[in-house]
Amino acid sequence: MKQILFYFLLIFLTSVNAFSQTTEDTTFETSEVIYNKNTGVFTSVGYSDIKYKDNDLRTKTLEFDTNTKEILAKGNVNITNPTGNITTQNLIINTENENASIGKTNVSFGQNSYASSERAEMIDKNKVILHNVEYTACKEGLEGCGDTPTWKIGASKIKHDTQ
Repeated sequence: MKQILFYFLLIFLTSVNAFSQTTEDTTFETSEVIYNKNTGVFTSVGYSDIKYKDNDLRTKTLEFDTNTKEILAKGNVNITNPTGNITTQNLIINTENENASIGKTNVSFGQNSYASSERAEMIDKNKVILHNVEYTACKEGLEGCGDTPTWKIGASKIKHDTQ
């Protein structure tokens, strides 16, 4: 089991560009890892917690498909770093193409700054597209403001390119 866990960690930690370039300063904790030889899927059982420097990803279920090279985090996915907090129910990362797809997402930027989107796509490490986005500085965030926060800004699509 330790060899399977090591193999899973090595693939996972070296493949996710968003979280780490190396396995240095990285920890991975979960209760158990199961490998299905027929499907080629590694699955962590119980909450998984991956920490890389100031980044922390926690999720209820984490899977790595050796055939499609996709990582699936599902169930109370929470990504925290010094700039904010992202919560979603599902996240799919394609390690070959270095892109990702995220379901309904809530983002807290700290200091009463919040956004939510119906879904998000990471095209590559420099480009993100958010769909059906709302942003507000409501003290409780979008969900805590009810249906009518004092103000909010919405867009059907936002493209963010760091280059």
